[in-house]
This record gives sequence, structure tokens and C-alpha cells, in this order.
Amino acid sequence: MLYFISFAILGYLLGGILFAPIFGKLLKRDIIGNSQDKNPGAANAFKNGGPLCGLLALAGDVLKGLVPVAVCLSNNKCEALLINEIGTALVLLAPVLGHMFPVYRHFKGGKGIAVTFGVLLGFLPYIYPALMLAIFFILFSVIIVVKPDFYKTLLVYLCVSVTFLIKSPFPGLRLGFILISLFVFLRFHLSEEKREKIEVKFLWKH
Repeated sequence: MLYFISFAILGYLLGGILFAPIFGKLLKRDIIGNSQDKNPGAANAFKNGGPLCGLLALAGDVLKGLVPVAVCLSNNKCEALLINEIGTALVLLAPVLGHMFPVYRHFKGGKGIAVTFGVLLGFLPYIYPALMLAIFFILFSVIIVVKPDFYKTLLVYLCVSVTFLIKSPFPGLRLGFILISLFVFLRFHLSEEKREKIEVKFLWKH
């Protein structure tokens, strides 16, 4: 268990490195001050910093989730996934938790969406976890359009959690993603983003 705790600590510390304000400062862009929700994440890096700043921030956020998970699970992977459910769940949760509540920034961080993709990509070459998250984001962004992003994101995480409960060969993945979802819900609840009325549109009715 100590093995997993060490990677969870590493993941939390890596997760706490917020690349959007870092690259925003390097490129002389005000990522947080010009945003409505004050979120130091990749979305605002794109909006307020431009494509280059956004891509760099996105890559950093994905990698800080992917690296600790991939390295941890690369050693005796089957045992890690099938036997140590709690350990695997903690390693998955830690980078997302670090991004949301970074110790370096008085526990005021981002929403953790890009980092969630990163930790799920840590299961590569097993693509199913990250693919499910991508599919539901596309579903509620293109086919059944849910606005604003606040409600869309919550719906996506809820659907993926249910999907993993129904079909996932790895107990640690199920538990880990449910914990991530709970903290995502908490982070959105604490967000300064204005709550707009939910709006749903269907592609075939446009």
C-alpha cells in the first residue's frame, strides 16, 4: 500500500502545478483576471491566452495526470488493478485533487477536466476509460447539447460513473472515478461561475 501512497503524493504535488497561469505569465497573458469564473485551467488559457497558451496548458494538465498513473501501474499492472482497489483509486484521484486544491496556491485551483483525461490515459494501451469520457463530452456537446458547461460537465461525470459501475474490469478504476466525480461536483459548487438556467437542445431539432 505504501507503494500506491507514494505515487498518490507525487500525483497530488504534480497536479498542483497549474500550467495555465504559468504559461500565461510567460506569454504575458492575464489568464485568471480576464475570466468570469477565475478558473486557472486550460479553458481560460485558450480564451484569454490564445491557442498557443491553451495548447501548452492543456498538454501540461494532461501529462501531470497521465505520468504518475502510467508509471505506477506499469509495475506489476495486473496486481495493481485487480487486487489493490483502494491504492489504485487514490493514485487516480491524487492528480485531479492536486489540480483542484493545490497546496502551492492556497488550495484554489482549477476544475480538473483535462487532468481527469490524463489519469484515464494513464491506463494506455487500455483506451476504454478515456474513450468513455470523450464520448460523453461529445454526446452532450454535439448531439444532445447541454448548456452551460456547469451542467454539461456534471452530467458527463455522472454518466461515466454509471458506465464504469456497469462495465469495468478494474475495481480501482470504478472507485477512483467515482471519487474524482464527487470532487468535481464539489469544485463546481465552490466555483465563482454564475449559475445560468440549464438549456438542452437536440441535434435533430436544429
